[in-house]
Order: sequence, then structure tokens, then C-alpha cells
Amino acid sequence: MYLWLGVMAGTVLLIWFLSRHFPRDSVLGDPYFLQGLAILALVSSTLVLGRRVSLRETLRNMVLWLGVALLLVLGFSFQPELKNVWHRVRAELLPGQPVQAAHGEMTVNADESGSFHVYGKINGMPVRFLVDTGASEIVLSPADAARLGLNPDNLVFEHPFESANGVGYGAKAVLAELTVGDIRLTDVPVSVNKARMRASLLGMTFLRRLKSFEFQDRRLIMRW
Repeated sequence: MYLWLGVMAGTVLLIWFLSRHFPRDSVLGDPYFLQGLAILALVSSTLVLGRRVSLRETLRNMVLWLGVALLLVLGFSFQPELKNVWHRVRAELLPGQPVQAAHGEMTVNADESGSFHVYGKINGMPVRFLVDTGASEIVLSPADAARLGLNPDNLVFEHPFESANGVGYGAKAVLAELTVGDIRLTDVPVSVNKARMRASLLGMTFLRRLKSFEFQDRRLIMRW
């Protein structure tokens, strides 16, 4: 009983020390964190009062619980760093997932073929793009256009555009919103291609609206 009270007092002192020396990183203001501590105290007190345990077992459990508490505090304190690590790992495992490298800077890794595919959203709908500096504008495939509610049968394909494969003809349209990672554009002019495509193209009308972009070591770096 007295040992359990000592453990609880030690935990409180540890939290007080962390909040005093790391006030900006403290999670004491989080109601869910405080609720979790209260539940932990209730459960542990029930276990202690409900059965007799040896001193060795009690000390072992104390160390385990303190370790768990410390890991939780560190996890909350280093959320941004851990989030960046996860984004980088995800980018290596899933090329095309944009990674926030710094404020106003995002990178995309090349796939096995050396091409840069990137996942974005049009009006909230996921779309897979091929980054094409040879394309003069953003070009939607007929399949993506149909998913967005643009019926190819009702479009007039008379607008010429350039791509890496040559000149094509598309129908003009305007997107309400286009997002790639944290990059958000509104009222974006696009062309809907008449011929089938493996992926929609993210061309120069998108890239020119960035502050800068460059290709480096199989990475596309975009700044805005």
C-alpha cells in the first residue's frame, strides 16, 4: 500500500518536473491525457489493494509503468519529429506520396521507372498524376474526368495542348480546387484528353504557380 502511494507520488513528481522544464511541450492541458492518468491510478490501486504482491514484483511493475508513462510523454512531446519520420518512410515505401520537407517545401520520390507520380485531390477526390514538364497544362484522363462528373460525351475536344508525346486535343474545364500535399490551388484551368491515358498529367500550368521546383537525386522538390 505504502509502496503504491510512493509510486503515485513519484509519477506526479515526474510529470511536474517535465511540465516545469518543458512547458511548451507539456500535454498536461490535454483532457484525454489527464483522463488516462486517472484511469491508470484507479486500475493500479485496485490491483494493489485487491491482492498481495511481492516487493520484487511491485518494483518491476513500477519500472514498467514509469517507462510507459515516459514513452507517452516523449511521444506527445516529439509529435512533429515522429510525424516527419513517418512521412519519409511512407514516401520510400509508396513513391508518389508527397512529403513535407520544410515549411513551404515538399518532395516527391521517383518510382522504379524514374517517373514522378504524385497523389493529389481534385475537389476532394483522390487523383494520381504524372508530373510532366513537357505538358503545357494540367491534362485529365477521360477516366478521371468521368469520376469528377465531366461526361466526355458532352465535351468538345478542340483545344490543342502539348505533352511529352506530342500535340493532343482536349476539352477545356475549370477545377474548383486542386491540392497536392499542402499545396492548394483554386479555379484551375485544365484540359480533358480525348484519348485514353494511364494517368492524368500535372503540367506546367501547375508547376509555374509554384515559387520554384527542381529535380535532385531522384526527388522532385517543390517550393511555394
